[in-house]
Order: sequence, then C-alpha cells, then structure tokens
Amino acid sequence: MKKNIDNEIICVTRPHWITLLIPTLISVIFTLSAIMELFNRNVEFSFRIFFLIFSVLIFLIPYLFYKINVIKLTEREIVGRTGIIRVKKLHAPISKIQTVNVEKGLFGRIFGYSDLRIHCITGIYEFKKVANAEEIENAILYLTK
Repeated sequence: MKKNIDNEIICVTRPHWITLLIPTLISVIFTLSAIMELFNRNVEFSFRIFFLIFSVLIFLIPYLFYKINVIKLTEREIVGRTGIIRVKKLHAPISKIQTVNVEKGLFGRIFGYSDLRIHCITGIYEFKKVANAEEIENAILYLTK
C-alpha cells in the first residue's frame, strides 16, 4: 500500500514474535540432530537430508506466516491479510467497521499479544496473536467517532 498525504498510515501490525519461538526451538533441535547424524555412519544419507529439510520447513512456514500476515490502518481504511494457503483479505473503509474485539488469554497478558476480531459489513476478520491489537482497536474507535 502506498503512503499518500491524504491517506497516511496510522498503524501497522504483524503477528507477535512469540509465534516464531516454538518453531525456532524445534528447528534448532532438528538441525542439531541432523548435524549429529551427519557424523553417524550407520544412518542413511537420505535420512540425514530429510532431517535437514524438515528442520528448515519447521521454521520457514511460521516465518512466512509472520511476514505475510499484516494489518495496516490509515485514516480512511483498514487493509489486512491473513493466511498462507487459504488467504483471507480485509479491505474496508473505516465507516464500514461495526465492532472491534480484542481477546487476551493468560499467556497473551504475560507476553503482550492478543487476538483481534474486526466485524465489518463484508464479514468477520480474525487475526491471531497480534502484537499491538489494543493500538489498532483504539485507533479505529478514535477514527469512527
């Protein structure tokens, strides 16, 4: 989305970094296992390659999810995108937003992430584990007044 003078970006948010924590730890464990298996002559070479590819995929899929999922709020509209395979896009004027819900669980309160649900005339859009959902909610409430 291009930044115009009359349509300035107010807020941009992505999934919280916690969405990458567990896949990164699992990927590191699999990578270390694959490296240790490289020196083991009893294990087939194809099995070692499988471990390396699997460890990369374990990290790559959540990283793509982190990079692709984004919400941009401007003075006039909200634009969002979620999903890798099943993509759901949100593009709605601020005037078409009916409600905004922010839900935080126990771990969300500890680590600072929450789920954001935006009800528009066109449908309901849900963004999981968003970093600054309260900022988006407050900006939308301010813009709709």
